[in-house]
Amino acid sequence: MLEVMKTEDIRPDLYTFSTLVSGYAKADGKMDLAEGWFNQIYANGLEPNLVSWSALIDGFCRLGDMDRALATFQELEKTGLALNEYPFNAMIQGYGRQGNLTQVRRWYQALVARDIRPRLITYTSLVEAFAAHGHVEEAFEWFERLQAAGLRPDAVVYTSLVAGLVRRGDVARARSVFRAMQVA
Repeated sequence: MLEVMKTEDIRPDLYTFSTLVSGYAKADGKMDLAEGWFNQIYANGLEPNLVSWSALIDGFCRLGDMDRALATFQELEKTGLALNEYPFNAMIQGYGRQGNLTQVRRWYQALVARDIRPRLITYTSLVEAFAAHGHVEEAFEWFERLQAAGLRPDAVVYTSLVAGLVRRGDVARARSVFRAMQVA
């Protein structure tokens, strides 16, 4: 695509670079390319937007490199861009995958402290993290908060709860949650 743009004398814009950063950040083993495209934003006289920053943070989180994710988040904060839930959700998901529930809670609190409204993906990430790491009752607390916020749980939320219950041997309650999912 970029080669075609060059031959047609079309200069890539921020949207083009952000799309490349996001795509490579999500691809296994391609984080070096995501970083390279992120740096190309600057090399082309542009400033990264929240989409490109969030994609880079998410890529480091997917790798489990939370130190790099945190450093990138801190660089993002220095830019003065208005933040939304996306970079926070990436951090919540990254720490959730690692089972670092203290950091998961911390990042949720940081999101709320900035008056950013948690969305379904935020609560889904919280339910997944706590259910996957044996804190099923706290996962249900997040489930209740999700509903109290006027959001409708999706299949991922219900599946996370069911899996957490099954892992701890509470098959009867897992069936009950599964039935609730079918009705919802």
